[in-house]
Amino acid sequence: MAVKNVRDNGVEEEVRTSNDYGYEFQRFFSYYRPEEIKKYFEDVGLEIVWENSKKTGNCEWLQIIKF
Repeated sequence: MAVKNVRDNGVEEEVRTSNDYGYEFQRFFSYYRPEEIKKYFEDVGLEIVWENSKKTGNCEWLQIIKF
């Protein structure tokens, strides 16, 4: 699973309007903190076997492999 990390002083959810393909469209984004996403997995009994965070551009991805 890969989700976006919450930026410092950033929002947890937002709708962004883009025009990347020659027309305007909206996308919904939800951001997570590492401890938050780990807790969700623990609550349903999934074991995290690998985790990482990776910056790409101005975004940081939280990457998790679970069983």
